[in-house]
Amino acid sequence: MSRSNLQQVYVDTPPAAAKIVGRKATIKVSGHLPNPAYQLDHLAVNVRGKVIEVTPLAQHDPGKIVAQMLVPFTGSIEVEVPEAGEYTVRVLGRSQTVETKLKVK
Repeated sequence: MSRSNLQQVYVDTPPAAAKIVGRKATIKVSGHLPNPAYQLDHLAVNVRGKVIEVTPLAQHDPGKIVAQMLVPFTGSIEVEVPEAGEYTVRVLGRSQTVETKLKVK
């Protein structure tokens, strides 16, 4: 599989409470892959001002013949925040965006 077939996946709950150590926050994301032909590849992160955007991306193997069923996934990523304050963590999913607040002291 090539990385050119990366696709967003479904997210259905806000990110779990982040573990914060200094200026680093570990953000946990969960949701569902569209079917077993998908495999979570990575969580892309973009920090802009006080907004942290996380996009879960999965590879799809079009050569697999699979049952159509949602497959749960959980992933986490460590994000370095530029300064203390309150941040909005926004997870961009395939069909919806979920948000939560994060306070960094």
